[in-house]
Amino acid sequence: MQSAEEASSDDKRHILNRCWFSQQCTEKSIKAALVLEVIDYPHVHDLNKLYNLLPSDWKVGHDMFDEFEKMTFMVVSSRYHDHNSGSELTKADADWAVSLAKDVFNKVKNKFATRGL
Repeated sequence: MQSAEEASSDDKRHILNRCWFSQQCTEKSIKAALVLEVIDYPHVHDLNKLYNLLPSDWKVGHDMFDEFEKMTFMVVSSRYHDHNSGSELTKADADWAVSLAKDVFNKVKNKFATRGL
């Protein structure tokens, strides 16, 4: 999360890095929750597939499908499939991704704290 927040300029490299680190933070937060719940998960980057494996008490509070679909597409596709597809990402996209990652990270962090971890 810290890496996503630190690179905040309009530079394209910073935008791509913020989006990437935000997706990674979100993915790793969800996977940490799955590990805590002793739920096996597929080795994928699809946030919706991972999030849907969580028990309902882990959910952020509303349907996250569209948000996770957008983050998965904009980050994973630019990273793995078409290196130019991330070129249209903006600072607003990066700010949105960081905000979403913070929401998920804080929800997972708080849940861990309620369990004394």
